[in-house]
Amino acid sequence: VLLPEEPAEILPMLRALAHFDRLEITAEDRGRADMMRAEQQREATLAHLSKEDFLRELDLRVELFEAMPEDLDRIAQLINKTNQFNLTTIRRSLEEVEALHASPNWRVYALRVADRFGDYGLVGVAIVEIVEPAVRWRIDTFLLSCRVLGRGVEGSFLSGLMADACRAGVASMDAAYIPTKKNVLAANFLAEHGFHPVSETQWTIATELPAKDEVERPPTASESLPQPAILSPATTPAAAAT
Repeated sequence: VLLPEEPAEILPMLRALAHFDRLEITAEDRGRADMMRAEQQREATLAHLSKEDFLRELDLRVELFEAMPEDLDRIAQLINKTNQFNLTTIRRSLEEVEALHASPNWRVYALRVADRFGDYGLVGVAIVEIVEPAVRWRIDTFLLSCRVLGRGVEGSFLSGLMADACRAGVASMDAAYIPTKKNVLAANFLAEHGFHPVSETQWTIATELPAKDEVERPPTASESLPQPAILSPATTPAAAAT
């Protein structure tokens, strides 16, 4: 940034720059120190256990819910900064997220994860378009923060989303994987979870869930990982705090 020679002009110029703009401070931002301490405890535990024993020891708790207005700042933050596990890397402003949240043709889901060491916070986002009610939904956005990757949460998140679609009577779910230089980690996710390709980037699946013993368990999943508790908005942690 080239600063003006006149000192009195420096501060107004800096204030006008978009480089220093940021979204609202979220609960996850405020709790970052606690989360870092909890992660250090997890790493110390992992050093002495196998992967399966580590996941069992974590006692993971996963909660999937339709987002409340107070969740949207964090959701917009994740949409705009999550790269590694992000199927489409579609970026949206807070205003755009608020518009989708208010629309009857869209559902905005959030995922919270906690374990015995502490709360990871709101770490997952799914935005689903209701293309044809009770017939077909489309996953527009599906992402997870890197802080919970490798714990089997990815499959649990999708399982909860599919279960909610089943309850709504939906026959099929469409999704996309749009490759970028940074989201290679998510490249095989849809195929590994039963989706069938319909084009180079588009995938689909019937929402009738197969029996547990009819599908190969994803390599990151664990017997100790619970299915997500799907909460109504009135019972979400964010709503309970108000």
